[in-house]
Amino acid sequence: MTTIAYKNGILAADSAVTINNMYAGKVNKITYDEEKKVAIGISGNMFVSTLVDKIVAYMNGELEKPPEFEDTDILIVKDGKVYVYQGEHYPVLLESDFASIGSGSQIAMGAMAAGATAEEAVSIASEMDVFTRKPINVIKIPC
Repeated sequence: MTTIAYKNGILAADSAVTINNMYAGKVNKITYDEEKKVAIGISGNMFVSTLVDKIVAYMNGELEKPPEFEDTDILIVKDGKVYVYQGEHYPVLLESDFASIGSGSQIAMGAMAAGATAEEAVSIASEMDVFTRKPINVIKIPC
């Protein structure tokens, strides 16, 4: 459970890890690959992070089919476009100025619709969603 938000070139995520509905520590849930020019945020099973190279290869057209996984949402920013990817499906291109995934995503989406930045939206979600906690990690995605 988490909150990851994207708006105006900023990808932000909380850092909470929960196991069996209990807080278990912190982890960075977002990354930017300079070489591949792709930013990825993972909500759910953090072991999916081992598939990031395969996800990027699929996004670059190097694989015919994306890797499959369960109980995880991934927000991908590539070439200024935002995709949401759930392991049972293919990545979906969003036609939106902002996006969010995770347990606090509805709170973050409302905050961004009201004018909040991605970082502010995750902060707001951390005040209301029990599975979202500070500190917030932020990546500024180069244009």
